[in-house]
Amino acid sequence: EILKNRMQLLNVNAAYEQRWIINSLKNYPTVLKTPNILYDVDKEVFINKPAIIVAAGPSLNEEFENLRKIKSEGSAYIFTVGSAINALIDQDIMPHAALTYDPSHLNQVVFKKIKEKDITEIPVIFGSSVGYETLEKLKNPKAHFITSQDTVSAYTMKLLDEDEIDVILDAPSISVLALQLLSQLGASPIILVGQNLGFLNSHRYAKGIEYEHITSEIREEEKKDIFEVDSNDGTKMYTNDSFKRMQRDLELTIKNFPINNVINTTKKGIVIEGTIFQPLEEVMKHFTSNTILNLTVKNENRYDLSYIQKQWIKLSKEKDLSEEHIKSVKQIIEDLKKVSKNLQVNKINKYFPILDEEVNKTIQNLYYRTFIGPMVRVQYEFM
Repeated sequence: EILKNRMQLLNVNAAYEQRWIINSLKNYPTVLKTPNILYDVDKEVFINKPAIIVAAGPSLNEEFENLRKIKSEGSAYIFTVGSAINALIDQDIMPHAALTYDPSHLNQVVFKKIKEKDITEIPVIFGSSVGYETLEKLKNPKAHFITSQDTVSAYTMKLLDEDEIDVILDAPSISVLALQLLSQLGASPIILVGQNLGFLNSHRYAKGIEYEHITSEIREEEKKDIFEVDSNDGTKMYTNDSFKRMQRDLELTIKNFPINNVINTTKKGIVIEGTIFQPLEEVMKHFTSNTILNLTVKNENRYDLSYIQKQWIKLSKEKDLSEEHIKSVKQIIEDLKKVSKNLQVNKINKYFPILDEEVNKTIQNLYYRTFIGPMVRVQYEFM
């Protein structure tokens, strides 16, 4: 189990180590022009208000009419995560907001339908390291949160009246980030819908979600990697290692934050410890109509622009130093190669402390720590 998790982490880091930083830089102007959802939207709007996280699992098919009723009555906030936005749009149900964070260039495909249909009324709440293509030509109102993968914003930004900005911890599933976000906003209870984390009738997605790069119906070659687990309704269901990791991260988030008000309404969904299983129609009996306020997103934030300017000036100076350190390390390595060929053992031993000192200067440099280090994290660890 430890080896599987380690391999998965290495694969993710290797795939996205450069994208996280490139995305953070490309999205930086949009972050500067949009509100931070944790600080610039009135939390009174959310405190002790029910909030639904709608995921894209196949059990979502059974909840469309319930969600339509909830939206029309204004009895709970509806937030979509990932691909679920397309399933709701297909049913003509407009959520209060759509959350997105995936760093991949393919994430833009999730919002293709919104862009094509020119649906601009749904606010999009994005993680600062989301695939930058997602935000291009997206006319919707936007708010953001800073992710733990965004070292650029973490170093350069602060609010006018706060020393540090809270970040949302990265995870394999957008639902994990949504849980953190809604918990910090004070929403209660937090209700999971369509959170299967597995397959139902050989499908991974609800109706209305189809992509070229991944099919809704499980492929034949994938079937060899699926296995049975317990479902919320006491029966068995099929899942895989990837979904199991998401389950574990949800459970750890609920336990460590701690969040003690999560209701999982997903029929035929994987059991998630720390949640209470209850069908959505039962949960709705405790809702009160017209308790939800419209989520208005204004293009205002409280970032300290003079502080931001100072940090970028510092980084610019550190960049020059970083280049000098890297040049020096390269030269020492070349010198080491020469004395190694000649088997000059005494000289070799003298070079090692010099190399250590210069490498330490390199990796402690602010520019390196902000940009280069995160982009070569896997290669550095192997070294």
